[in-house]
Amino acid sequence: MNVRETKRQAATTGAMSWASADGGARVLAVDCFPVEHTTNNQETNRMKKIMLMTLAFTSAALLSAAAGDAKANYEKACVKCHGADGKGQTKMGEKLGIKDLTDAKVQEGFSDEVGFKAIKDGIKDKDGKTKMKAAEGLSDDDIKALVTYVRTLKK
Repeated sequence: MNVRETKRQAATTGAMSWASADGGARVLAVDCFPVEHTTNNQETNRMKKIMLMTLAFTSAALLSAAAGDAKANYEKACVKCHGADGKGQTKMGEKLGIKDLTDAKVQEGFSDEVGFKAIKDGIKDKDGKTKMKAAEGLSDDDIKALVTYVRTLKK
């Protein structure tokens, strides 16, 4: 077998070869799988696309579920005072003088961090009287989602 034939065989079997100083071919290593099985770019690209699409759909489903949970948490913990629409036009909201969460100026008046803290810890007035109770039973992620939901109320 000459060097050219050895290189051809190496290319189809995955073996590496070189020519020795005396012109004879030597095989350095032999792979168990033919090259076409280990370097099929089309199959690799196809699998990458499938994985990316799966990840995208899973992420979208999780975000959608989180948005649904945030709305449910708002309805459970906030509607009594803030109202379903966020305007604060409820008996309790009017009694407490709650701001209209649909107003862009009101929304600009607090950061996400301030909203998070208000939901997590509640709000007290200057005299220490509770104006808004802390939300109970919500994780930090639930509260972040709730702040994001409140942002959607802005008109």
